[in-house]
Amino acid sequence: MKLFLVTAGEDHYPQHGELDWVACFKTLREAREYVENAKSERSDCRYWFKDKDITADWVRIIDLNKWIF
Repeated sequence: MKLFLVTAGEDHYPQHGELDWVACFKTLREAREYVENAKSERSDCRYWFKDKDITADWVRIIDLNKWIF
């Protein structure tokens, strides 16, 4: 089960619904590595998720275990 959700966005406020959801992972380590690999050297964003072509100013990892168990 993938219980670590990576969310990201370009604005101060989150988007509506699931629009900020980027990916889910089985472990916190996998999620952190994914975010670390998305750090961008581009001047227009802090993060760039190449596999989804998503740019973001902020990223959060949500532990879904706290919500469902």
